[in-house]
Amino acid sequence: GITRGSRRDRLLSKFIENECEKIDRLMELYM
Repeated sequence: GITRGSRRDRLLSKFIENECEKIDRLMELYM
């Protein structure tokens, strides 16, 4: 369970981090 999902969780967390960075940059542009 945990070892099998760890790779997917890492990809998910990295994807979410990238999305948050994009949103932060957009907010900086619009503020």
